[in-house]
Amino acid sequence: MIRTLVVDDSALIRAMIAQVLSDDKRFQLVGEAGNGQEAIEAAKSKTPDLIIMDIHMPLMDGIQATKNISSFSSAAIIGFTTDDTMNTVYQCMNAGALDVLKKPELANMTQQALTDFLDKLYLLTTNKRKVSVKSSAGTPLEIPEHGKFSLLVIGASTGGPPAIHTVLKGLCLDSNGNEVPFPLPIVITQHIDKDFDDQFANWLNNATNMPIKLADEGEIPLPGHVYIARACTHLEIIKKGSGFILHQNDDEPLHFLKPSVDKMFYSVAEAAKQSVLAVLLTGMGRDGADGMKRISDNGGWTIAQDGESCVVFGMPKAAIDAGGVKTILPLTDIAHFIRRMVC
Repeated sequence: MIRTLVVDDSALIRAMIAQVLSDDKRFQLVGEAGNGQEAIEAAKSKTPDLIIMDIHMPLMDGIQATKNISSFSSAAIIGFTTDDTMNTVYQCMNAGALDVLKKPELANMTQQALTDFLDKLYLLTTNKRKVSVKSSAGTPLEIPEHGKFSLLVIGASTGGPPAIHTVLKGLCLDSNGNEVPFPLPIVITQHIDKDFDDQFANWLNNATNMPIKLADEGEIPLPGHVYIARACTHLEIIKKGSGFILHQNDDEPLHFLKPSVDKMFYSVAEAAKQSVLAVLLTGMGRDGADGMKRISDNGGWTIAQDGESCVVFGMPKAAIDAGGVKTILPLTDIAHFIRRMVC
């Protein structure tokens, strides 16, 4: 059973979450706390596997409590908030949270919605363990032929927003730390709630010197610009003449996900072949693994984030295990490696 600590300044919310957890045999409620200071003490004494952490609380907020608890506990901390701003999400993840979920209206949730909510908590907790592997398809020192790439694509899931932020910031800097333009279009699929996609794009746009926006149907991706898949729609890249266009695909979810990283990777493997550079970052499950293999088989270059720097080493590990990864790197090395290849 997953030992769970519930932290919220509302006694009513704590009681409702406790009731929901009590109906699922996978979870055991081991404690409650009404503020960040109480959460730290409970985390020490109760040794939970999972902490559901409210963000806005008196005495000490959830972000500071998360940072403190992460220094001594391996518990999966899930931020819980009514905010819809990526700044809150980023701060919470940067403090050590595994993910941030919007507070559902528990009293009005359908049984299926409750099941999905609990399944996500369970999967996030059980997939937290990190596993390091060695690349069997290349090494970080192997640099492909310079200048042959025309497109950079990135896939991510759990822990993805701060990881993507790190990569994009690094792509804007030369080896001396000076801000410089990036020569390729960048297309990103990040698993994200429909309430957060626009906020995510705006947050990234304000955090880098690149123009960043949600992708539009038929849009031509431009060098140095970043295009993000909209929530609930697959984003594909289609060959058109000597360039590419972006296509919104309303197919059924793939791997229960929409947008799916594999959908984007499958399309670009055919559209760009050896001229695509693909990166797979932290995430739960195996979305993107098969697409990475197809890109690699078609001559493109594939990079996976390593296990030590991943929040969840699921998607990158699946791609490595499938034999579709040519280079494995820590998160902080990825941007520098890419710039060496294309600039």
